[in-house]
Amino acid sequence: MTLAPKGFTVEQALALPAQWEAEAAERARQEERKALEEGGRAGRGVEPRARGGHGPRP
Repeated sequence: MTLAPKGFTVEQALALPAQWEAEAAERARQEERKALEEGGRAGRGVEPRARGGHGPRP
């Protein structure tokens, strides 16, 4: 087995694809949540202030 030199047991190596799939699904959920938050922020018309906390110039 090619993963044996890397310190994985057969059981661990066989579990890797399921672990990778679960990690990818979690990343996708986090990206979706972040996109929804950003979309909601834009939808409310709230924009982050520029550095310094000053509003727009008149």
